[in-house]
Formats: sequence, C-alpha cells, structure tokens
Amino acid sequence: MGPKEGTYQMPGNCFMTLAEMAKVTGGRLLGPDRPVGPAIKSDSRKVDRGDGFIALPGAKDDGHIYVAGAIARGACFVIMEEGKAGEKVLNESREKVSFLLVKNTPKALKDAAAHLFLRKAVLDEIVAITGTVGKTTTRECIAAVLRKRYRVHAARESYNTWIGCALSILEMPLDTEILILEMGTNHPGEILEMAQSYPPTTAVITAIGPGHLEGLTDLDGVLEAKMEILHSSRLKRVLYNADSEILENRLCSGNFPFDLFPVGFGKGTYLLREGGFSFEQDTIKTKIEIAKEDERLLFSSYLFGPQHAYAMGFSIACGDLFNVEHLQVVEAIEQVRPLPGRGVTGKSSRGVWYIDETYNANPLSMRQALVNLKSLKPGGRKCAVLGGMKELGKETSRLHRDVLDFAKDLDFVVLIGDEWTKALGSQDEKKTFRHYHDAAGVAPLLDGELAPGDMVLLKGSRAYGLEKILKEAGCLA
Repeated sequence: MGPKEGTYQMPGNCFMTLAEMAKVTGGRLLGPDRPVGPAIKSDSRKVDRGDGFIALPGAKDDGHIYVAGAIARGACFVIMEEGKAGEKVLNESREKVSFLLVKNTPKALKDAAAHLFLRKAVLDEIVAITGTVGKTTTRECIAAVLRKRYRVHAARESYNTWIGCALSILEMPLDTEILILEMGTNHPGEILEMAQSYPPTTAVITAIGPGHLEGLTDLDGVLEAKMEILHSSRLKRVLYNADSEILENRLCSGNFPFDLFPVGFGKGTYLLREGGFSFEQDTIKTKIEIAKEDERLLFSSYLFGPQHAYAMGFSIACGDLFNVEHLQVVEAIEQVRPLPGRGVTGKSSRGVWYIDETYNANPLSMRQALVNLKSLKPGGRKCAVLGGMKELGKETSRLHRDVLDFAKDLDFVVLIGDEWTKALGSQDEKKTFRHYHDAAGVAPLLDGELAPGDMVLLKGSRAYGLEKILKEAGCLA
C-alpha cells in the first residue's frame, strides 16, 4: 500500500523559505524572505528568471565568480559565502535580489536538505534509482506513472550526486507524498552517504556495466558501489535488472530483509519482449510488450530502443506496488518523451534521420545504441558519429577497440576524441574511420556526406558536446 491515494494535482507554492534556511545554517539574510523552491541552480548558465542560485566551489571554477551572471539571467536570490560577496554586486542588486550569506555553501546545502528531510519525516515513500545506465529515463517513467495518483517530486535534471540530491530535496514542495531521487557515483562511498542521508524505501538498480572505472576499478567495483544503496535504513523493496548476471547472482545469494522484484528479457517477475520499431512522420517509436503472470501490456513508446523496456518494467512494478491501474500506467509511459540527448529521434529538413544520444556514453550504452542503429531499416545508409568515452582508466583502449570492432560494418563512421587513437589499428582501418580530435568540422562533413533517407547516430561522452554538430547540421533548433 502506498501513500494516501487521490487524483494528483500540482502542489501549491509551499516550500522552505530563505529565512528558515538562514536559521538552520547560521547564515545571514539580506533582502526579503522568499521560498527556496521551485528551482535552485548551481550552474549560472541554466538560471532562468525567478530561479535561485547557489555558488558552490568546484575543482576548476568557484561558483562565486558567476554570481553577477546569475543575477543578470534573472536569479531572484543567491546563496553564497561571507567574504566572497562583492560589495558592488550587493549594493547594486539588494533591492531586487535576496542574498543568503553563509560560512560554507556545500555545508549549508547539506544542512538545509537534512533539515527539510527531517521536517518531512512523514514522507511516505522515497524511490531511489541507481545503475550504470538508464537512471534518468527510469526516473521520468516512474514519476509519470506515480503522478497519476500521488503528489510526486522528482529531480529536474540528472541530479545524481549528493549535491544533486540535496538540490532536489530543497526544491521539494512540503506536501510531497513520494520523492524520487537518482543516486550515481564515480567513487566508493558516495551512494552510501546518499542512502544514509536520504534513505529510500524503494531502490531501483537499472544495470551494472563498465562505467567510471577510473574511480571504481572494475565491474566488481561498480557492483559494490551500486550495492551501497542497500544500506538504507528504510528499504522495503528492490527492483532490479534480472538480465545482469553479476547483479542477479549478488541479490539472489543474499538473505536480505527486503522484497525483490526482478525485471528482464530473460527472466523476472516482469518479463520484457521487443516488438521492433515503427517509423512515424517525424520520429521513431519503440514497441515493447511486458508480461506479469497471465497479463500482457503493450507499449508504443517515444523512448528510442528496447533498452528502455527496463524503465517501463520498473514503472509497472512501482505502479503495482502503489496501486496505480495498468491503463493509467500505459497512458503515462506512452506520454513520456526522451530528454534532450537521450534517444531523441527525428528527421532533418533534408530528409536525413538522426538519433540524438549525445548526452553521455559508456561501453554499455554505446553498444546498445549501435545495436539499435543496426536494427533499423531507414532505406538509406547507416552512419555514426561516436565521441570518446571518459573515465575508463586502464581499460580505455580495450573498450574503445570493442566499439570499433562492432561499428566497422556501418556505412560511414566518424570518431571524435583522443580516446580512439590507440584503439585504431592498421592504416587501412584509419582510412575506414574518419577521426577528429574534436567536433569542429564534423557538421560540414555530414552535410556533404549524408543524403535523404540516411540514418545517423550521434553518441559520446558529455565533454565532446556532440549536440553542437546536430545544431550546425540543421537537425536541431
């Protein structure tokens, strides 16, 4: 049984206030009191009018140098450290902008989120999602399903670090019934801290694969890092990818005090089956069938690729756990659109089909994207622009070599980044693959190479900004 059931309505403007946050953090408020929600951002480039901005120190940049820029973009309040507040900025902006001055912004963020979390001790359910791939899409699907009956708050973006979880909690309306968080990591102990600070009642583990190997070493290290989510003191149930052998073996060999709900193509309580692709006028839909016991649900989804069947399966499981009717589940999932860079499909004005997977990449997601491309029948050539994959440590060359071996039978392949250099073999192979150190110059190449009916996949690590190629090539607005 889930939270109190009812028709979901968007909650009102009931958020923690700056004055309350000042009291919790020992800070000093200059200017009028304001609600901290519904949006507080740590990246000044993403600030919209009416948002809040928190200046956090980073490995390369200190957010305090962007305070003026955040205000210029329309921030209505700023959280920053004492002594780093330029008098000019304060004097020029105090009439229209509120300032919360604290000793240490990361600590203030943690303290405020912990306070709000305790204040919401009656929060019925917390769903936390971890895994090497698919966290954000799974979050979007589960949120869409649960919003059919409950007041749900979920992260706005890929907020999967402790900072992201804390920001998500500060943005949470006080009448929230179900909170949905993402928990990612690139080093041991990070998920443990999040699971203990904001203990989930339901954990979802999407997949275990080779990602962030610089900090996690190998696949066993990835598994151990994801298993940290099980240390939640409130955990009741775990939904997981039953097709991941290393994950299946670990969960099924333990004597855990929570219920297990496996989802998979090969086995599981929720069985998945691919139904192929359908080309619509300006997009590509994925057809999926999901069975539980004798019941079968059919989906025609805007989410590109059968790998998203896991997100749908986890969503059905959550719907069952929280008493959402299956008709509502199907309706919710079929309305979910892919987020930018995560499998957006379309056709350019020149008639070239594109698959926008530019948000990020690791070996697991890269191979699946190529499998999907090979499964399509666009009528023209199948092409790929592949950016290098970051944070793979000593496995970098081998894992990039694996991608090349799988991609070499495509009609046209462009490689971007130095990660491919050692993986490339003979001179003949170097001619087969067009190799660039960065994305500059790739858009004109595609413009001259691609013809109507061709299909091009763009996928790579975030650092390469491959979405710029799509914009330059006229595929995206």
